[in-house]
Amino acid sequence: MKTFKVQIIDDDEIAIDELAKSLSKYPQFEIVGKNNNAAAGEKTLFAEQPDLLFLDVELPDMKGLELLNTIHDRILWDMKVIFYSSYEKYILSAMREAAFDFLLKPFDADELHGILERFIRHAGDADTHAEPAKAPECQREHNFLISTVTGYRKVSTDDIGIFEHNNMRKLWNVYLNDGNVLSLKRGTSAEDILNYSRSFVQISQSMIINIAYLSSIHGKLCSLYPPFDMRTDLLISRGYLKKLQERLNFI
Repeated sequence: MKTFKVQIIDDDEIAIDELAKSLSKYPQFEIVGKNNNAAAGEKTLFAEQPDLLFLDVELPDMKGLELLNTIHDRILWDMKVIFYSSYEKYILSAMREAAFDFLLKPFDADELHGILERFIRHAGDADTHAEPAKAPECQREHNFLISTVTGYRKVSTDDIGIFEHNNMRKLWNVYLNDGNVLSLKRGTSAEDILNYSRSFVQISQSMIINIAYLSSIHGKLCSLYPPFDMRTDLLISRGYLKKLQERLNFI
C-alpha cells in the first residue's frame, strides 16, 4: 500500500490534534509535520516534502495564501494543498490559488473522508499515466445547437450566463447576454446542459452558471460580470460547492 506524507500548518493546537486524530484512522497517510506558524511550517515543508498539506488560512505571522505564494516556485515535487479555515470568505481565493480542496472548520468526518478518497484516486491516476494529464480546456468559443420549445437555436458558450429551472413549467430557461431568455425543451436535464460545455457548472438544484462570467463569491453568493451582475439569488448549495471548486481549478 502506497503511503503519503501529510503536513499540517495551523495556529490552533486543538484543531491540529483533531485533524491528526482523524487522519490516524487512515494508514495511507503519515503525518510528518505539525506546525503552528508559517516560518516553522516552511522549514518542515522543504525538509519533509509532503504529498499533502493542510494549510490554515489565518496564521499568526503570515496568511496561508501569502505563504503559498511565497514558496510556490520552489515546490518542485507534486504536493496538493487543502486550505483549512473557519471562514467561507476564503473559498474563492483558495480556488484561485489552485488548492486541491477546502476544508471548513469544524470539519465533518464524511467531508474529510471524501477529500482523502479523491486525493488517493488522483494520485492513482497520476501514477497510471506516463505523461502528465492535461486539464480540459474551457470551451469559451464553442458553438452548439440547443433544443428549445420552438425548435433549435445556435448559440456560443459566451452568449449564455445562466440556466435556471422553472419549477412551475418544469423546464430550464437560458439567460443570454443580449437580454433574451430562451426556454429549453421539456425533458432537458441538468446533465444535458453540463455536457454542452466545460464552462457550465451547477451551483444548486435549480441553477447552472457560466463560470466565464463569475466575478466573485461572497459566502455562498455568486456574483457575475455584466450583463448578469443584477442577479442576487445565485446561491451555492453545499452539495455543489466542491464541483465548483474542481471546475475552477481547471481554468
